[in-house]
Amino acid sequence: MGVLSRASPPDHQPSVLTSDISSRASPPDHQPSVLTKISLDVDADRDGVVEKNNPRKASWTWGPEGQGAILLVNCDRDTPWLPQEDCSDEKVYSKEDLKDMSQMILRTKGPEHLPAGYEIVLYISMSDSDKVGVFCVE
Repeated sequence: MGVLSRASPPDHQPSVLTSDISSRASPPDHQPSVLTKISLDVDADRDGVVEKNNPRKASWTWGPEGQGAILLVNCDRDTPWLPQEDCSDEKVYSKEDLKDMSQMILRTKGPEHLPAGYEIVLYISMSDSDKVGVFCVE
């Protein structure tokens, strides 16, 4: 299985470094490469529209005078009988939950299905893990 071991270079070239972590003792004589384009798009200029490849996406600045996406936090309790806030698990229980979150669009270009034994993994560093939540619509 190939695993992304570091992000693309800062100049936004479409390249990544991968490592083969399979249990094979030696690499095969021929291994096909599948090229895929992946883009995570958000409302990078705060105009209410998620654009594909907004040029401002690469230069965010924090704060009220900054520019870049504002990603909403789902920390209320839309379902009163649940014991904890909505952000305490990875589930979306209602349309109200969904409305609390920022829209992000993951655009991909590549094969319809991954080759057998491969998967795409979203990696979030430990230093950023307290700032990101991934939710699954139930």
